[in-house]
Amino acid sequence: MRWVRLQEVLSGVILAEDLKDEVKGTVIFKKGKKMSKADIALLKSKWNITRIPVETIEKVPEKKVKTTDLGNAIDLKRSIYVEEIPALRNYGVLTTISIETIKKILDAAEEVVKEIYEKGSFDPRYVRMLADDVVDEAIEKENLQPLLLKFKSLDDYTYTHSINVAMLSLYLGINMNLSRDKLVSLICGALLLDIGKCKIPKDILLLPRKLTPKEFEIIKKHPVFGYNISKKSSINDDIAGEIILDHHERLDGTGYPGGKKKSEIGYFASIVSIADEYDAITSKHPYKAERSPYVAMSEIIVNAGHGKLNPDIVSIFVNKMGIYPKGTVIHLPDGTKVISVRQNPGTPIRPIVRVLESEHFEKGTILDLSKIDLIIKSVSRIQEE
Repeated sequence: MRWVRLQEVLSGVILAEDLKDEVKGTVIFKKGKKMSKADIALLKSKWNITRIPVETIEKVPEKKVKTTDLGNAIDLKRSIYVEEIPALRNYGVLTTISIETIKKILDAAEEVVKEIYEKGSFDPRYVRMLADDVVDEAIEKENLQPLLLKFKSLDDYTYTHSINVAMLSLYLGINMNLSRDKLVSLICGALLLDIGKCKIPKDILLLPRKLTPKEFEIIKKHPVFGYNISKKSSINDDIAGEIILDHHERLDGTGYPGGKKKSEIGYFASIVSIADEYDAITSKHPYKAERSPYVAMSEIIVNAGHGKLNPDIVSIFVNKMGIYPKGTVIHLPDGTKVISVRQNPGTPIRPIVRVLESEHFEKGTILDLSKIDLIIKSVSRIQEE
């Protein structure tokens, strides 16, 4: 189910719940009704209705499907899925946050957005409880890896992006040895970093072209909108508030909304800004395709070198994620094409890979590039089927 603004509703959608007048509470249409153009026009002209609950039309297959050369996809809901991390014999076990927990986070994200649209604020208690549970689950696991969500519908980008940024920030925070309480605040802030986009017109968020300067000025207001929503919602966590407000600030003063510099920017916002940039680059947008994990890591390293991102935090991120993060397609000098499936601790330039095409190795063979005398020739984008 999704709550959709009335002006964006198309004929043919199915009501997921009884639709009631927002002032009187009178039932207008019952659950399961297929909305016609006339029904929608009636709502616009006669009733105090701003949003309606609709069943999601776009479905993802229930079964596991092959999505990339990394392996199988696990469907979560609608167009959102995650890729399984391959189990590699002789390379140790990797663990992730459970699928059940990820689903709970998705539900919470949708509920927060729904409440913001309805009353301009949300109940922060569930977000805090969920952050507590996520951190407790994470710190109990060894060799934790970030499990990143992917999507097929651009409508789901805001949900998946916030969750991915939270997972990457948690991964980074654990490797920075942050305390449990700091990790909980970090997760809260990261999950809520883009709530201000609820105040940005959707026709701007989903424009299929590069934004004009005027449109970008509107987008740049979302951290302030989000911060104000968090205060209205009684979020009294200074770290979470700092993340929501400062995650687009840059050390050299070129960020927004305040053009803050260096020590003016919250430390935890600097952590989240790196995770935010990584996921933004590797995700598709209305006006441009996603780029490879390698390109994302390269841009982050360049931005640290140019004084935009905290170089100490970037160094930890690179060491843990690797120069060729999971999903990077790599070309070797002998013509072999491989895909990175996990990192080698301490050797970020030599990942463990799976063979895609080769005249010398069988397809699917796992290779440890730290043990092979071949340099990496080039990289390319993930290839989806």
